[in-house]
Amino acid sequence: MRPAEADPMNINHIKKEIEMDKTTSTEFVITHITESGTAFGVRTDNGESIHISPRLLEQANADIDHLCDGIVVPNTVELQRERTPWVAVYVRKTSHAINILEPHALKQAHQLKNTSNNERTWQDISQEVIAFLQSKEVTYCETADISEAVDMESRKLSNLLEHMHSQGKICKAEVRQKADQDRVSMALWSIDIGVYQ
Repeated sequence: MRPAEADPMNINHIKKEIEMDKTTSTEFVITHITESGTAFGVRTDNGESIHISPRLLEQANADIDHLCDGIVVPNTVELQRERTPWVAVYVRKTSHAINILEPHALKQAHQLKNTSNNERTWQDISQEVIAFLQSKEVTYCETADISEAVDMESRKLSNLLEHMHSQGKICKAEVRQKADQDRVSMALWSIDIGVYQ
């Protein structure tokens, strides 16, 4: 009697279940959109970065600063995993990020205070951001520049910058590469609007 052959349908079902176990439902804010339409978001629960394909972004009608929820899976590209640990497989826009920034900023401030070695609070970092933007060497800059100056990861800093902007503490300019482009290519931060004139 021959051993029973493996049922290919059963194997595919098991593989699918294994893949589904790796998915995570999460909430995130769109923080950057490249020229090609690829977007990046920041999880509101832990500040980790998410890669979002142009197709998913378009289907969700999402843009920079929008709060979304979705399903993400671990990034399988090893070289990119450390910087962007998640890839979106489903995206749904829920609101503009400004509506949820304050409670999330407060939550992250509490987490930061409890976990940071040097006990910097969210307010401490806000003051460092303002001092950096007020310095003579700076007119306006990207999130990555501020990130280096205050020694904080860009993806975690994005929520703070948006919160500061919503409170009128800093200015934000949204740059589009082409005149007919709806999506923002990058955000530039400054201490006041005068630097853009």
